[in-house]
Amino acid sequence: MRRIYHPTQVAKEQINTFIDQMNIPVKMRSKEKKVIVITVTMLVLWIASSWIRSISVMVVAMLGCCVMFMPGIEVLNVDAFVKEDRWDAFFMVGAVISMAQAMITSGPTQL
Repeated sequence: MRRIYHPTQVAKEQINTFIDQMNIPVKMRSKEKKVIVITVTMLVLWIASSWIRSISVMVVAMLGCCVMFMPGIEVLNVDAFVKEDRWDAFFMVGAVISMAQAMITSGPTQL
């Protein structure tokens, strides 16, 4: 026998109180705008890589990450990134992508 639990009815006042407590600013900060511009540019380049073979998805991702660290943009903090990220996963993903790319270009796989 299946039971379906219906959503709880929440009063409009409770919803408004919750939203007011979130402290969402009215306007976006400049860092948020920079992230949107960089991300949209990366998405356009990733989509364009389907037709333009000289655009590498990995290069676009690495350049996008580097741009976020650049002085003047400073969306990401280098010290926090180095301290908080797990480097073993980073190097493993890089190694797997490099091996896959080498296999594709050398010919054992046909895509």
